[in-house]
Amino acid sequence: MADSPQHSGQIMGHQTRGCMNPALTRWRQELAAQAGLTAEIRRELEAHLHDCMAGFQRLGLSAEESFQLACQRIGQPQQLRAEFNKVMNQSSHWNPPLTVAAWAVFMVSFFLPSYTTMSGWQCAILQHTFWPAASQGDFLSIHYELLLLANLVMLASPLLLTQFSRNVRQLQWLHHLTLATAVFVWAFALELLIRGNAAGLRIGYFAWSFSFTLLYVSVRSQLSHWQSQIACKHA
Repeated sequence: MADSPQHSGQIMGHQTRGCMNPALTRWRQELAAQAGLTAEIRRELEAHLHDCMAGFQRLGLSAEESFQLACQRIGQPQQLRAEFNKVMNQSSHWNPPLTVAAWAVFMVSFFLPSYTTMSGWQCAILQHTFWPAASQGDFLSIHYELLLLANLVMLASPLLLTQFSRNVRQLQWLHHLTLATAVFVWAFALELLIRGNAAGLRIGYFAWSFSFTLLYVSVRSQLSHWQSQIACKHA
């Protein structure tokens, strides 16, 4: 009985990897040596390479010929790094509306009712009153004091975005930082809810928390932008 197309493709894939292991290993090593290409990007590029090789082999070319043509189409590791840096430089001059919205909502939230009758700025200056309880190990007080760090991240974000948007590793670090910050500020509301103190929360607190979500989404969209550009160049 004839092999199914899927089974034939699997056999072809195994033959390709078997025949081209030394060449693929050298290609991977050269790719790994290119600064700025993360493991995720390297995996995507190698997947595109295998797809190209499989396509050429379906046309009747040998594994060696398919590998050479796929490398020409995808590009050599040094070329990939140059193209990647070009994409990053093009993407570094950005001013997403989400970022501006995050800063605007953050600033406005300090003048809105935040907790009971207090506005956001009044809640912020009360942090020193929580030090005694925090020093005694009260988790809610410790969490409240650490919210100052979230404010510092937001205040520093214009500088961080300007400096880190040109380097993929730094941009990924900023992506993780903004995600952690957004989770941290929303977790405080959840903790108040668990303790039965959430009734006092007002729109100012939720606007303040939402600003960190907007900041995270803006950074995430920047990452998605250059990842899609890299993928399109080598699809």
